[in-house]
Amino acid sequence: MMGLSEVVARLRAQFFDSSALKFDDTALEEATRCALEALNGRLGTAYQLSGLDSVEAGDLPVELWPALVSGAAAQALDYALRQQLAGLGNTPAEAEKMADWARHLQRQFESQVERARLLDLQGLGTTSWTAAWPWVEKTRWQG
Repeated sequence: MMGLSEVVARLRAQFFDSSALKFDDTALEEATRCALEALNGRLGTAYQLSGLDSVEAGDLPVELWPALVSGAAAQALDYALRQQLAGLGNTPAEAEKMADWARHLQRQFESQVERARLLDLQGLGTTSWTAAWPWVEKTRWQG
């Protein structure tokens, strides 16, 4: 089961930040928390991640890991952009490129959440796609 340490490691690998110069652990933890809250809010679930907020055993399904990581990356990049625009950051990137990247990651997160939601609906088995609904229509002459 994936936990906070795996998410942080994946984010560090994506941002080429193995020495934690761009993002500290607190920022990546908060980004992960926000992504998990967004995921739970959109899916109507209460998934937890081990290592986050003193949770020992998480229950996030494997299908949602990519959405969580891309959502956390979008949040982390958004934090870096905010820091840079406020003059607080140490990331020497152009603000417009960072904003574009953050928007892209947010769209990626949203599409992965939507995919997970649709797969969940598909797996419920409560709706038959081939079932015909009875059409009940009475005309005035039939009474």
